[in-house]
Amino acid sequence: MKSFLPLFLVFSLVMSESILRAQFKDSPPDETLSLPKHFDALFIGNSFTFFHGGVNHLTAAMVNTIPGRKMSTVSACPGGYALLQHAELEDAAKTVEKIKSKKWDIIVLQEQSIFPIMNRNLMIDGGCRIHQIILEHSPETQVILYETWARGFGMLEGFGQDEPKKEKMKKYYQETFGLDLSREPYSLWLKDGISGAYAQLKTEIDKQVDKYNADPANKTKAPYAKIVHAGSYWELCKAKEPEINLYHTDNYHQSPAGNYLTALIFYKTLTGKEKLTGIYKRLKSKRINPKISAADAAKLEKIAQEKLD
Repeated sequence: MKSFLPLFLVFSLVMSESILRAQFKDSPPDETLSLPKHFDALFIGNSFTFFHGGVNHLTAAMVNTIPGRKMSTVSACPGGYALLQHAELEDAAKTVEKIKSKKWDIIVLQEQSIFPIMNRNLMIDGGCRIHQIILEHSPETQVILYETWARGFGMLEGFGQDEPKKEKMKKYYQETFGLDLSREPYSLWLKDGISGAYAQLKTEIDKQVDKYNADPANKTKAPYAKIVHAGSYWELCKAKEPEINLYHTDNYHQSPAGNYLTALIFYKTLTGKEKLTGIYKRLKSKRINPKISAADAAKLEKIAQEKLD
């Protein structure tokens, strides 16, 4: 594995679009969600949720352009938070308190951006702990896993001038994966790791669902988790529309364009609607400004309409 993986990463950088699309075919398409016309959503995450006004708020704005539909949203999203912190800490986020505050139709779980790579076991632990709380309070709630994206730079560059931390990272990846981060490209491997981590979290949550539903004492049925493949669509967009910058100036948070694409994937998942053209125009008619051009919006809507498989 140590000799093969770096070569694979180099090859990945020049792979064709068709192979790139197949790379994210990690599960069968989700069934359309069964949601009431008016539904409430709690987003649990961090800045990857709230940046540029919040992907939750933009998603709700999109849904609310549909006649007769209304999405309301609340968030628990302190900057940099991991799911395990949400499960364990009762501080300003008040995550557990918010989970128990009402019967939510949807609860969205979003992990800290590098935990899927660096601390996958803690991600699984944190996500399952939160889901257990949801099962105990409101088992009918639909859990959505918000798959994020790879950072726009290498891991080492992300630590700036912190040389001790860079050395620690280099040692960890060299010893664990046989990767030399100072010279090996690995952005697609990073993306695979993120997608794989969310797929694994879904598997573990679905095991909790099976156990709950098999208990005859439980009179309601819990639904399986579903994944919003935002990060996978980011990769597709970068391959097909590379001139659209999905990243903020820090090169890891979302830009307004990245926020718009992510909200489109949420909208598509929550409503089951495959036709996404015209959403920008509907938003503007309600005086909602996504802060991107109409031309870029049209390109992003076209990308979001495509199928990953």
